[in-house]
Amino acid sequence: MRPSVPAFGQLLGNVRYFAPVALASLVLLPFLIFEIIAANNRFTGPIGRLRSEMVKLKEGQALRTLKLRNGDHWNELAKDFNALVDQIHSERNQTADDTPPTIFSIKRSGS
Repeated sequence: MRPSVPAFGQLLGNVRYFAPVALASLVLLPFLIFEIIAANNRFTGPIGRLRSEMVKLKEGQALRTLKLRNGDHWNELAKDFNALVDQIHSERNQTADDTPPTIFSIKRSGS
């Protein structure tokens, strides 16, 4: 603060000093928002697809292997799930009748 300069002059001097930083921030903001959304989709997208396939497994519906996009996280989890799906498909193909085999049962207590 310079006591000899009026408050408006000091404010104008500060705006001139910080204007390039504020302008650069406004220019970079859309790129930052895009990258945050893309990173979120690469992280949560595979989990959402895995969850929907697990619900199908629970209900005895037909299963599909998970196909992840380049850059997605959870590749090892998808590989393990795909191995499980392949095993289930081979077990279902080995059964003589058309009823799907029971993979596991869920017992609820208190109902």
